[in-house]
Amino acid sequence: MGWIDGRLAPNDTAPEIEAVLRAACDDLFTQLPYIHTLCVDFVVSYRDFFAFNLREELDVDHVCQGLQFCVADKTVPRGVHVAFAGDPSRMAVSWLTYVPTNTSMVQWSLTPGGPIIGTAHGLQTSYLVTAGYNHHVVLTGLKPATKYYYRCGDAQGGWSAQHSFTSAIDQPRPFSIAVYGDMGVHNSRNTVQRVKGLVNSSAIDWVLHVGDISYADDYAGNIYEYVWDQWFKRMDPLPASVPYMVGPGNHEFSCMHPLCAVYSANFTAYNHRFRMPGPESGSNTSMFYSFDYSLAHFISLSSETDYPYAPYAAQFGDQLAWLERDLKKAASARSPARPWIIGARAALRSRQLQPRHPWSSGKISACHAGDPVFAHRPIYTSNAEYFGEPVGYAKYLQDSFEDLLNKYGVDLYIGAHEHSYERNYAIYRGQVMSKDYVNPGAPAYVVAGAAGCIEGLDPWPSAHMPPWTAARYNEDMGYATLDIQPTTMTWKYHSARDGVVRDRFTITKSTH
Repeated sequence: MGWIDGRLAPNDTAPEIEAVLRAACDDLFTQLPYIHTLCVDFVVSYRDFFAFNLREELDVDHVCQGLQFCVADKTVPRGVHVAFAGDPSRMAVSWLTYVPTNTSMVQWSLTPGGPIIGTAHGLQTSYLVTAGYNHHVVLTGLKPATKYYYRCGDAQGGWSAQHSFTSAIDQPRPFSIAVYGDMGVHNSRNTVQRVKGLVNSSAIDWVLHVGDISYADDYAGNIYEYVWDQWFKRMDPLPASVPYMVGPGNHEFSCMHPLCAVYSANFTAYNHRFRMPGPESGSNTSMFYSFDYSLAHFISLSSETDYPYAPYAAQFGDQLAWLERDLKKAASARSPARPWIIGARAALRSRQLQPRHPWSSGKISACHAGDPVFAHRPIYTSNAEYFGEPVGYAKYLQDSFEDLLNKYGVDLYIGAHEHSYERNYAIYRGQVMSKDYVNPGAPAYVVAGAAGCIEGLDPWPSAHMPPWTAARYNEDMGYATLDIQPTTMTWKYHSARDGVVRDRFTITKSTH
């Protein structure tokens, strides 16, 4: 196997592969003399994958790092990530090991390497032996807005490196988050580095990933789990340092290769790898859930399942009944302390209402600035409309969710799915309710689905913009930041290439 312009070529013999690996990964071979047997076999098995990857973005260093997979300690935690788990006294810690361990444990302290002040145990699950074992532990008894240092793992199997996170705040104070959808491994390098920079500089408090996470289903060959692991490796240590909240997209449904399609169907990998606050918000699933954070109530919707004419038949519960209960609760709790309701859906051009916080496209509480709703699919998008009316999946989403979002005063609906950026006005039933976003009277809708998808950016179907579209951008991959204050919520969309703000707007509410 030889290098062609810095790439692995796909049609060479094992001795040729070994020669190239020895030359390229000299340090790795020196440290682990037996790697040639294990890793040569590994590369031979997945030679097409390596050749394809390197044709895109992965370079020699990535190959050498990836090869450590075949000699890795099978019980050491990898892919560590944290997520909110209800109130500020709780946090979920999750990780993967390649084989089961005796226990799933997290220990934490208040200083780096300091005395352990808490220990929690959890569960480990597996849906396929070769997919590894996913561990989930919920920490309790935490103090709000406090930095904790932690490690996860098992005394016999080994511990992770020490990480840290800051627990959720319990007072109405401003905060900022990063938001994006449709990421994957290829083409995401710029976005990942930009967001890591935001975390390292404490510019954001946590991350919201609106579906289509790893794109593991987009690769030829039976390498679904390997790509998932590579995505976590690329993200490390970002999801271990700040809460990383996710929702399901269509690319989480299953592996597309016949050898893995059956065991991975119905969002199996997603539901095993991530632990979202479904139990704490009454849905008992990570497919749709909600949580409060400071001034806002956030709602995550499944645009893939559990509503009429949903793309997939998987049944995770009565999402619409749950949503109305959640919105009622959020709306009744709206106050200056939580005025916003924010919702998101994967792959849908539509917003969801969430009335727990004043900021939410739903109802406002004395403590909430708003309620954002997020889902993978958008309700309003240039890519699924006809003369200003949603069509296809967007129409089904609109019919199921829009009235609820409007009824309960959701403030913002965040979607992805389309590999582009689009900002829409405050809309209800296709009619623009506000162009200046001041006390808009309906949710504003945004689409942010260009974090780095392997499929590339989507072109616009027409130079004509629908009447409810305010701005759109598809010249580069990108990500958004959302800054939430008691009476304003400011959205900025950044180019991943240079970090420059390409679009921004502010929702202002004088009353909630």
